[in-house]
Amino acid sequence: MEDKMGRFLTAAKFYHSLGWSLIPIRVDSSKRPALDSWTEYETRQATLDELERWFGQDKHNIALVCGEESGVATVDDDSYKAQGGQIKLASTLTQTTPRRGTHYLYKCPTGLRPSVNEELAVDIRANGSYILIPPSSINGVEYTWNTKKVSDFKNLPLLPLAYLEKIQV
Repeated sequence: MEDKMGRFLTAAKFYHSLGWSLIPIRVDSSKRPALDSWTEYETRQATLDELERWFGQDKHNIALVCGEESGVATVDDDSYKAQGGQIKLASTLTQTTPRRGTHYLYKCPTGLRPSVNEELAVDIRANGSYILIPPSSINGVEYTWNTKKVSDFKNLPLLPLAYLEKIQV
C-alpha cells in the first residue's frame, strides 16, 4: 500500500510541474471529489502541501481539472458503447479509461464549456469539469497513458474546430 501512495504523489507532482490543476477523488466508483468543494481549483493550482496531504498520506484518486487553469480540454470517446467510435479522433496525448474508452487531451480554447453528445457517445470536458488520470483506478482497473514521452504531455495539440462542430449540439 505504501508503494502505491508513493506512485500517486510522484504522479501528482509531475502533473503539477506541467501546470495542471489537480483535485483528490474518492476511491469508490463514484468519481466524486474528496473535497467539500473543488471549484476554487478551476482558478488556481493546488499547492505542493495540498498535494502531499491528498496523495502522500490519504488514499485518493487523482483528477485533472480541465479548462483554462490547466490549459487542457478533453474529448472523452466512450467507444465501448454501441454508438461510440463514430468520430475518428487523434491527439499526441491519450489515455485509456477503465471501461476501455479513450480520453484525447488538447490545449483548451478560451471559454470552452463541457458538452455531451449522447448520439455519438462523446463528451467534451473543459471549464467546469474534470477527468481522472493515472494512476487512478475504478473498481481495481487503472486509467493508463498511451504514451511515455514527456514531450507529449508538454506539447498538447490544439483542439480542432472540426471536432467541436461534430460533437457540440
